[in-house]
Amino acid sequence: MSSLLYDPDAWTDLDTDTLVRLYDAETTTILDRLVPARTFTCRRRPSDPWFDQECRLAKRRVHQLERVARSADVNSAVAEWTAERHAYRALLRRKREAFWTSKVESERSSLRQLWRSIDALMGRGRVV
Repeated sequence: MSSLLYDPDAWTDLDTDTLVRLYDAETTTILDRLVPARTFTCRRRPSDPWFDQECRLAKRRVHQLERVARSADVNSAVAEWTAERHAYRALLRRKREAFWTSKVESERSSLRQLWRSIDALMGRGRVV
């Protein structure tokens, strides 16, 4: 606790910058006591190779419709969001299947290269 709490006359001598610093310090002290700071590791995962601009736009559209559906709570908005979500999942499925079909076809003659590609995509690195 700050000594300024018990002495109201001490507040009059402080300028704005000092009051702001005092406020920040007291707030930080209280928050550190109630919710101690802790560190965590956020691991970034590379995007899937078939996830392209079309997928990004479809995902953005689904999220926009979700926000509208949740805020409006109208059956038509929920139905539109649901339909768009199903279309987005179908798009991802088509992209994934097309990617893998193309990958297998292009590397069919070299099984070693095909397995290297699969291992790289699975994040297994170099297999000995």
